[in-house]
Amino acid sequence: GGFSATLSIEDEVSHRARPSFWNVMSASNGVATPGIPTHATQFLGTRMPDIVANLRVDQPWGSAQLSAAVHRVGVALYNSAFFVATPANTVLNKSDSLGFAVQGGVKFNLPMLAPGDNLWLQATYAKGAVGYTNGSNLAFVNGVNISTNMGVGIARVSSGNGWQEGVVDGDCVFTYAGSCDKSTSFSVVGAFTHYWTPSVKSWLAASYYQVRYSDNAINPIPTALATGAASFLPGVTNYREFDLVAGLGWNPIRGFEIGAEVTWMHGVVSRPVGLATDAALLAVGLPAFKASGDLIRGRLRMIRAF
Repeated sequence: GGFSATLSIEDEVSHRARPSFWNVMSASNGVATPGIPTHATQFLGTRMPDIVANLRVDQPWGSAQLSAAVHRVGVALYNSAFFVATPANTVLNKSDSLGFAVQGGVKFNLPMLAPGDNLWLQATYAKGAVGYTNGSNLAFVNGVNISTNMGVGIARVSSGNGWQEGVVDGDCVFTYAGSCDKSTSFSVVGAFTHYWTPSVKSWLAASYYQVRYSDNAINPIPTALATGAASFLPGVTNYREFDLVAGLGWNPIRGFEIGAEVTWMHGVVSRPVGLATDAALLAVGLPAFKASGDLIRGRLRMIRAF
């Protein structure tokens, strides 16, 4: 064991989180046709990779690592004609800035309990780089938002009852103030692995994740609040999630593992600013706001390493 340092350049696409536009509405009356936003967002071309560096120490007691990443947030805002086959529109606004993430982690070896036992802790903070707090290793356009629903990373829990903005996690949000305000996100994870026998192990993990946005991103445009139009759409919402995972694994032969895992997730979304009271929503046949939701899932896996 000893000290090491690593510097890498990585594909930025796999770390992208779709920018949002939900509170940018029609300039004429401040609101859109009910349920239909008047704008669309898209990433600008790939101009620079993500730059990732880390410092690491490995010792008999365990290991520790400090990491940092720089991530480009290049996005453009279009009007709704962007969706037609031959759009006759130009970019309404652009935002090209840098986001970042920092991470610290430590692993403690616990041979006094059983050979192979360990405790692992990690915390990450990001601004404009949600992919480092809530991403996965699936590499494709908008991979962060899509892969969270594929049994990897931290999965999204349905909450809000349809009143929250569709893209919960975004690197930035275009606001009525004319800027794409970067999100801030944080995650912390802890995991303990215990070997009951040399071939049978169990693990228990817990995590917390949150993403927050600026006041301009959370608030709908002032004219929408003033008119109280029926077509009012809320701004984005803050989100936080708690996860618990328990699993059991068996290695009948070297390089082959059979495992079972159960996960409980609890998601909480903030109430959209300006949304009517639940009583008022129910009175006109609309669903009430639901602040939280739970999800339980199980997974069986077989892994063969050659």
